[in-house]
Amino acid sequence: MTSLLTAASKRPAPAPFIKVRGNAWPDDFEDDWALWRHPFAIDAEGPVWLYVQMYELPEDCRGPHKHKWCASLIAVSPFFATNHSVVDALRSCEDSFEESWQEMDNNSREMAVCEALVDYGVKATLVEKTSTRAKGPFKGCATEAAVANMMFGVYLDRQANAIGNDGWNFLRGDYGYGKQTPREPTLFQKKVVRWLDRYYPGRRAYQASQK
Repeated sequence: MTSLLTAASKRPAPAPFIKVRGNAWPDDFEDDWALWRHPFAIDAEGPVWLYVQMYELPEDCRGPHKHKWCASLIAVSPFFATNHSVVDALRSCEDSFEESWQEMDNNSREMAVCEALVDYGVKATLVEKTSTRAKGPFKGCATEAAVANMMFGVYLDRQANAIGNDGWNFLRGDYGYGKQTPREPTLFQKKVVRWLDRYYPGRRAYQASQK
């Protein structure tokens, strides 16, 4: 993906991202299960959270430069994600999610839903960077986050796949051909959606406007 900040990797990054998943070492960028979150949300009608994910590329995907590590700067938002996308994201983690839901405060609930959406794939990829070492791509994505805060609409307006979906489609989870057929949510899944509608002013009206 072409970067909007061509010199980002050449400058030291502020890297304000907080490691929210993975091992106990915040500067271990080779932790390919880890997830880092920016401490402040982007305000784009509703809040959007930026994360950095690291991947160790398979041997046959490293290209001529033998780039082993890939970092992705991604955007996630339970405000924009459709109810159907939220329900589907919860299906794979519902048991553990439901057990801990009552013990969470509102911020913890929001972050838990964000991570479920990340894992399910309801996310918009803003930038991808690769290198032979993990630190470079991570720092590059962290620096690009400052630009994404100022030019978020520009990032999401770009076409994201060959069939014409853009970043907004990926943020909502309605990418692909046509509309997906919603499945009947469980009582707990309905509870989470109702909580999201109460937690985010305007979410219910936004979701209705997309139908």
